[in-house]
Amino acid sequence: MHAVYRSWRALADSYDPPRTLIGEVNLPAERAARYVGPDELHQVFAFDLVHAPWSAREWARAGEALLRHLPVTWVVENHDVVRTATRYGNASRARAALLAILFLPGDAYLYQGQELSLPEVDVPAAARQDPMWVRSGISRDGCRVPLPGFSPAGGAPPWLPVPPGWEDHLNSPTLPLCRAALALRRTLPADSGVTWSVDGDDRLLARRVSGFTLVMAMGGGPVPLPPGEVLLTSAPPAPDGRLPVDAAAWVREELPASALPVTAR
Repeated sequence: MHAVYRSWRALADSYDPPRTLIGEVNLPAERAARYVGPDELHQVFAFDLVHAPWSAREWARAGEALLRHLPVTWVVENHDVVRTATRYGNASRARAALLAILFLPGDAYLYQGQELSLPEVDVPAAARQDPMWVRSGISRDGCRVPLPGFSPAGGAPPWLPVPPGWEDHLNSPTLPLCRAALALRRTLPADSGVTWSVDGDDRLLARRVSGFTLVMAMGGGPVPLPPGEVLLTSAPPAPDGRLPVDAAAWVREELPASALPVTAR
C-alpha cells in the first residue's frame, strides 16, 4: 500500500508548485503517523479529538498523543460525524472546541458550517441520501444539510431539506469569534511544544512554550484564568473574572524570566 502513496507523492511533487496530499485516516495517532513521510502523504486527519468526549482528561490525552506522533492536524468535525453542537451537548461547547483547535500549534481544519456552530439535523428517512442509510441504517446526512443561505441554481430544491429557522444560524456569535481567532492565530509564534494539564473543576490548560495558554472549562462550573492578558474568550468572563463553564480562552501568561525562551544573538 505504501507504494501507492509513494506514487501519489511523486505525482503531487511533479506539479509546479507541488500539490499537498492530506489523508483522512481514521486511526489512532501512532498508526496514522505511518502514512506520513517525505515520500508519502504530507498530512493526515488524525481522529483522536474527533472521537474524544467532552472531557478535560480525554482531550489532554488526545492532544499529547497527536503532538507525540504526527505533524498535527487539529479537527473535531467532518462530513462523517455528528456536529459538535449536538455531539458535545450545546453550541457553547462547540464554540470552545473551535477556539481550541485554532489555538494549538500545527494546522487546523474547519468543516463547512462549523464557523456557525450548526447543529445536527434530523433528516426525515424518506429524504435521506447517504448510501450508508440503505446499507446499514446509519445516516450521515444530518451534518451534510446545505449551509444557511445556500440556494441551488435555477430555484431547484436543495439535495437535503433544511429545517425551519435554518437561516437564523447566519447570525451565530460563532462567526465573529471564528474570524477573530483566525486573525489572532496569524500573530502567534510558530512554536510546537505544548504542556497539557488538568486541575480544579476539570480545567484544561494547554500551555505553549512561547507563553500562550489555552484554558477550557470542561467541568461543572466556572474556572479561574491564569494571570496574564486575556486575548480571546468564547464566552464573556463571569463577574468575578472566572471563565464560564463550557467556554475557552486564549491567555498570554505572565511568565517568570527564567521560563521565557532564550533568543540567540
